[in-house]
Amino acid sequence: MITDYQILSQAKHQQLCVKTGDTNYLHNHTHMAPVLLPEVDKLAAHFPLCFSHHGHADELVLVALLGFEEHENVCFQHGHWLTPEIPLAFARQPFLVDQSNGQIFVDVKNPSVNPNEGEPLFTDSGKPSEYLREKMALLEQIYQAAHPTQHFVSTLQEYGLLEPVKLGGKKLNVSHSTLNGLYTIAIDKLAGLNDDFVLHLFHLGLLQPCYLIQHSMQNIDKLIALKRKAQHNH
Repeated sequence: MITDYQILSQAKHQQLCVKTGDTNYLHNHTHMAPVLLPEVDKLAAHFPLCFSHHGHADELVLVALLGFEEHENVCFQHGHWLTPEIPLAFARQPFLVDQSNGQIFVDVKNPSVNPNEGEPLFTDSGKPSEYLREKMALLEQIYQAAHPTQHFVSTLQEYGLLEPVKLGGKKLNVSHSTLNGLYTIAIDKLAGLNDDFVLHLFHLGLLQPCYLIQHSMQNIDKLIALKRKAQHNH
């Protein structure tokens, strides 16, 4: 998948439009998506949320599991999401925000980006369009949530509150390769923490996400059902 993210510039991108229905093709190509801490509340009801290795060997990120095979997203079928909520990682398309400085980029190679059809990025007077303002607000959410999310994951790792996900391979009937290296909340260890530290997590707003993430693994059954539906439709 070819991408070309350029720093968003009114001078350079005044004429660009985005066909809002066409970003969907990107959703078919990943079996997991990064999740930010403020999203946990709404996403935990629909997706299994867990932690996966990213970049450096010991670096973990919070993700939503979307499928069981590489490039498989069973939550997106026939051009439509089958879940009422989707991660911001998809909603932001075709834009990207640099999480270190808030700089906004647009993927000019995205099939939805073109000079003629869809929502314009800028008005005739050169100001951000309503569509772009909505995307910029969403990207600001992502930017503001990046550090708190990293801190959350680091805290869980520091106190040994993560453990490998155990999934029933026979029930899934899928390759184990994409399921290895996933972690969830070690609920017994969380329950065994001293009261002062539990209160500390609560005041930081990190306790409820722990329980939501651990409980969200029950959504594995939903994914299995969606996978079977996809196989049946084929």
